[in-house]
Amino acid sequence: MKRYLNLNDFGGKIVLAIAILGIGIPALLWAISLALNALGIQWPALRFILLGALAGGGILFLGLLSLVIVEQIQDHLIYKMYINSRGKRIPSAQGWSECPFCGNRKIKDFENSCPICGRVLK
Repeated sequence: MKRYLNLNDFGGKIVLAIAILGIGIPALLWAISLALNALGIQWPALRFILLGALAGGGILFLGLLSLVIVEQIQDHLIYKMYINSRGKRIPSAQGWSECPFCGNRKIKDFENSCPICGRVLK
């Protein structure tokens, strides 16, 4: 099974975007709001911009959380597939098989174990 979702490539960029949009911009806007209030200037649009930045950061966080859940499910399925196929002989040409443990390519189809490493094959 091929691994389709790998957050190692772009996961850090998403976390950085969440930090900027969900924490950095709202903190900066809140500090600007405090400074303007201290000067007696009211700017109501600043509050809506702050809430929009928080909402954007929250949406990015929920998207990342769902991607992490999907990646964990994918990894679990790949692991189960590996566990179920472990120890199965690998078919090769002319009625021979290959041992998945040692690589011996001279195993006959009727043999239950590898003559070199001695492991039992499925």
